[in-house]
Amino acid sequence: MPSDLPRLVTRVPEDLNNKFLAICEIEDRKTSNLLGYIVKKYVAEYEELNGELLQDSNGKYIIAKPKLVKKPKSSTSKSG
Repeated sequence: MPSDLPRLVTRVPEDLNNKFLAICEIEDRKTSNLLGYIVKKYVAEYEELNGELLQDSNGKYIIAKPKLVKKPKSSTSKSG
């Protein structure tokens, strides 16, 4: 049965494609299934590092609460 889900299309070097197909075979997954899993995992990791992505009133995705990067404290002590 055809899906109404949007498609992602990409071009990769042949050796990378062959490795990906080998992983699909090893994991016993269809290519679309494994790609969907990889994208879902990447988005979750991205949001974990950067903050949740939310859709604004214009339909554009923005980082809801950007995570602050803690800067290391600079040492002001002098050692002699």
